[in-house]
This record gives sequence, structure tokens and C-alpha cells, in this order.
Amino acid sequence: MYIRTKTFKNKDGSTRTYLYIVEGKRVNGKVRQRIVANLGRLKKLQEGELDKLIEGLAKFSRRQWIEAQARSIQAQWAKDFGPALIFRRLWEDLKLSSILKELLAGTEIAIDVEEAVFAMVLNRLCDPASKLGVSRWKETVYRPEFERLKLHHFYRALDFLADHKEEIEEKLFERIRDLFHLELDLVFWDTASVYFEGRGAEGFCEYGFSKDHRPDRVQVILGFLMTREGIPIAHEVFPGATADVETFRVVLKDLQNRFRIRRVILVADRGMVSREVKGNLKVKEVWHEGRRYLICFNPEEAERERLSREEMVGKLEEKLRAGGLKGLIGNRGYRRYLKVEGSSAVVDREVLEEEARYDGKYVLETNAGLSVEEAALAYRGLWQVERAFREMKSGLDLRPVYHWTEKRIRGHIMVCFLAFVLEVVLMRRLREVGYEGSYQEVMTDLERLKAVEVTVDGRNYLVRTELEGKAYEVFKAVGIRVPGRVLEVGGEDVVECGGSMPGNR
Repeated sequence: MYIRTKTFKNKDGSTRTYLYIVEGKRVNGKVRQRIVANLGRLKKLQEGELDKLIEGLAKFSRRQWIEAQARSIQAQWAKDFGPALIFRRLWEDLKLSSILKELLAGTEIAIDVEEAVFAMVLNRLCDPASKLGVSRWKETVYRPEFERLKLHHFYRALDFLADHKEEIEEKLFERIRDLFHLELDLVFWDTASVYFEGRGAEGFCEYGFSKDHRPDRVQVILGFLMTREGIPIAHEVFPGATADVETFRVVLKDLQNRFRIRRVILVADRGMVSREVKGNLKVKEVWHEGRRYLICFNPEEAERERLSREEMVGKLEEKLRAGGLKGLIGNRGYRRYLKVEGSSAVVDREVLEEEARYDGKYVLETNAGLSVEEAALAYRGLWQVERAFREMKSGLDLRPVYHWTEKRIRGHIMVCFLAFVLEVVLMRRLREVGYEGSYQEVMTDLERLKAVEVTVDGRNYLVRTELEGKAYEVFKAVGIRVPGRVLEVGGEDVVECGGSMPGNR
């Protein structure tokens, strides 16, 4: 059906036009038109009757109704919603809010340091590489408490964290121990160097032995303590020239004085930490000249090393065929696999076979009274510490324009430490409900949950997007209800419209 007009001429030469609804049908191969309805004279209809008719008909048209409703809706903004909800719940579970407020009660600080610290920690968890800076990044997150935070609040919060670092760690450890029923008898300790592009803090950022192979940059030394369950409990920051043995003395004293530990087996090693992965582990105990050794074999690591070597050899042979011998000789990574004969070279198969014998194998020496399995797994657990260093160091690439003070550097590292604690606690909660995915997968799903403010007929509402992937499992794991789909904004309050049960996705 369609609309059709028909015009007639009056005796005085004027015209009149009528509006019809016409239906076209095919009869005996020809299209015939049939008037379904005569709507009346067009001029009279245009005086208001036609508009009423269209509005009435639009109610029965899905497309027209949607378009009409859309004209009354305005989307104001869309902000990240999921991560702030989840990590704030964990923040409260760990009593970090009350810990910080208790410490603030003894100061004359008037700004909301606790909320500023949470904002910086959330930024590290969600967008550590952000070029915007926390003061601008917070505008992309739906958390009304962030709106009152200013740039100088974050600087003041960093100073506060540096001043109260030990007290926060001790109170946080007590809460974690009670929450997860921990026994602190096995502690991992390792150190890493963190270099700066700028001059850093004079007298604190120093030249020293660089584990990053950047002796041309000033650095600090970062030490990290973690339980056998992989939960961070403390960290230390030392001047850049501090030797490892000195950091070891400090941490032993800390464990005895700060955490009241009667018996500690401290696992501290480097070298193979970054090569360790989870997987199967076969161990054999060997005693030699009164010393205890553990010969470990990880089949998964062996396969990874084999594939890595095959890929490297493939690239090496391709370069040899291209005639690039001179460049290969100068490359230490390639040179060890070459057998040079005059002006030509071939891949040294004997070296490859000898190296393959050690794939996935390493030897530990220990004087601890742990079982073979405990000792081997304890060493393998150091991958958690090394990962923590990677997480924390990623935010310490200070460019020349930023000449930070020692206190600000310490405060920033404390923010990274708290962020890592929250990440570990979240993954522990998820493992308890059977989740086997990665942290990155969890964050991807959480970040898809957005809060959108819309205006409908002059009233403001907050609409959340649907939960995707594993987001619902995350809410369940931390014990928080999924927010309602639509929330009405009234003044400073947000009122839920049409409630939401925990299963409402």
C-alpha cells in the first residue's frame, strides 16, 4: 500500500486535491489499483488532522516508534564501569580504605588521600601505560568520588604513601593472613635494578651493577617479598649502588622485626627465574661431597627451548644463504652456533646437539630442610617474583623532563605494589571458583562493561552495557551484585530502577 493524491479542477479554475491510501494488485498479469481509503481533502488535512493521523499510525510501526523514542533520548557519555566496581570491592575486603583512613586520622591532611591512592592503583591495574596521566584518565572512569580529585591530590598521596609505607604493609599483611589463613614459613625474595632516563633523585638514583644491562643510566634497586602462595607482602627500594648481599641483610631483619616470624626459609636466587614456567616438573635428589643438589627437568620448558632454537637456526641458515657472514660473526647470539672455515661458515650441528641435552634442565643447591618436591616447587615459584618486577618496572620509565624526588619515587612504587596485591587477590578468588583463564582475559571482559548516562524526556539515567565473557563470574567470585541495567540519577544519588538479581546479566 502507498499514498496517492488526485487533483480536481473547479468551475472557477481553482483546484482541490484529495489524499488516498491505494493498494496495488496484479490481476491477469496486469497491475490494478484499488482505493483502500479516501483520507479527505489535502488542504484540510494539513490544518492538523494529518499530523494526528500520522502519530496514531506510528504507534503501530516498530521502526517509526523507535525513531520517535530515539529523538527523546540523548547519550551524554560512556565510561568504564566494571574494573572500578570489582577492585573497589577487593579494596574494601583488604580493609585498605580503613587502613589508610586510620593513618590519616593522625595527620592534618584535609584532602581525600585514600580516594586518590585508590585512583592511582586502579589506573595501574587498568591502563598503566596511559599517556594521559591519572588526573585525566580518571575522567574516563565512572566513579563519582573521582570527580573531586585534583592533580595536587595525587602528589600529596604519593608523599603520604612514602611516609607510611611500612605501616601500610604490616597492617595489610595482617589482613591478608587472616583472610587467606596464611602460614608465613616460606618467603621468596629477589631484587631487580630499575634504571631512569633522566637524572632521577640525586643521592638515591645511582650508577651501579645493572641487571637491565644499562650501566650508562642511574638506577634504584627494588627488592620484593612474596609468600609461597604467590601473595606479595612487602617490598624495599634501595639506592642504585646497593649490593645484593646488603639487601639480603635488610630483608632478614625486616622479617624478624616487622612481621614477627619465628622460622623463615628464604628463597633467593636469580639467573633462571625468567626462564621458569608453570608445567610438569621432574626432580631427582643428588648428594655430592656433603652438599645437596636437586636436578630438575621441565618437559614443557624443554619443548619451548627446542622450538626457540629451531626458529633461531632457521633464521641463521637463511642469513647464511643470503651471504651475510660478516654481520653474523659480530652477533654473539649467532656466532656460538657457527663453524667458520676460511671465508665461509656453516651451522655447527655438534654445538646444537650438546645444547639440546640441557633443554628444560637445571640444578639447584639447597641447605633447607624441605622435601625434594617442596624445594623444587619453591624455586619454581620465583617466577611470580620476577613477574612482579616486570609489572612494577613498566611504570618507572621516567623521561628527562620528570625530575622526581626520592619520596615520589618511593610513593609511586608503593602504588605499583598495592596494584599487584589486588591483582593477585582477584586471581586467587577466581581460582577458588574454578576459573583457569588469565588476568588479561579477565580485564578485557571487565573493561567491556560501561556506564552510559542518557537523558530521556529531561530526566537523567545511568544505563550499563551487558556483561560479556567471564565478567559475570568475576562479580560472583568477589561476592558483589551485578548493578541494575538502568539507574535513575537524582541529584547526587543514583536510584536503581527495576532491581537486579545476582544472576541478571
